This record gives sequence, structure tokens and C-alpha cells, in this order.
Amino acid sequence: MRQMRKRRLVWDGVVMGVSVVSPEFIGRQEEMTALAGALRRAQGGEPAVALVGGEAGVGKTRLVHELAGVSSAAGFRGTGRAVHPAGR
Repeated sequence: MRQMRKRRLVWDGVVMGVSVVSPEFIGRQEEMTALAGALRRAQGGEPAVALVGGEAGVGKTRLVHELAGVSSAAGFRGTGRAVHPAGR
């Protein structure tokens, strides 16, 4: 069994709290299926774009992190990511 990881939340050099990150990725099968479909299309030479959005704290970063692992295993190489607040 994998253990939970703790991550310090720091803002402007001040520790604001600690978050606990589960090693298990649960409850995003529908989203991962859609993103995996975009990867398959890209592997086939078809352009594919995915936009991940939602309220703060719902797991957008974790979803993208999990996708990065899947895409890396499929031979894709990441070059970065952009995160922009809505309306900017």
C-alpha cells in the first residue's frame, strides 16, 4: 500500500498549511477517458486539444499530472503548461 504524501502550502515564503495528497487517483475515470481519447487521436496524427477547467480545489492539477504520466508512458513529451484564471 502506498502512503499519503504531505505537501507544504507556501505563499510569499510563509507556510500557510499542509495538504495531504493521496497516492491513489480516484473518481476521474470519465475525464481520463476523454483525455486518453485526445491522446489516441494525436497518436494517429490528428490535432487534439484539451481544456481542463473548474473551481479551485477540484483536482485540475492532479488530473493534468496523471495525464502527463499516461502520455509520457505512451511516448509523448511534455513541453510545459499554461494556467490562466478565467476572464484574463
